[in-house]
Amino acid sequence: AMSERSAPYRMRPPETYEKVKEEAIGSRFFVLQQVGPTGFVLRDEHDSKFRVFVGDRLSCGCGNSGVEHCVHTVYVMIKVLRVPETNPLSWQLSLGAAEGSSV
Repeated sequence: AMSERSAPYRMRPPETYEKVKEEAIGSRFFVLQQVGPTGFVLRDEHDSKFRVFVGDRLSCGCGNSGVEHCVHTVYVMIKVLRVPETNPLSWQLSLGAAEGSSV
């Protein structure tokens, strides 16, 4: 099942992820709607909206995700889907089909 992943599995989170994670945990976003199993529309405190997907590959309307998590994708993983910060799934760049359905 490991072959289903579009990005390589990461054993540990990179430093860039740790910085973004701190920012995500300190941020306040509101979930406006869910789009499929792993997609969400978030609104921030400035009334900006972001369409965030964390399934087969990361994508976010802010334009900062894909190569690495952005604050919105981390927020969805940890705060919305409640993946524990210590769980390696929280810092992967893509979830296999089985993983995506298990969160």
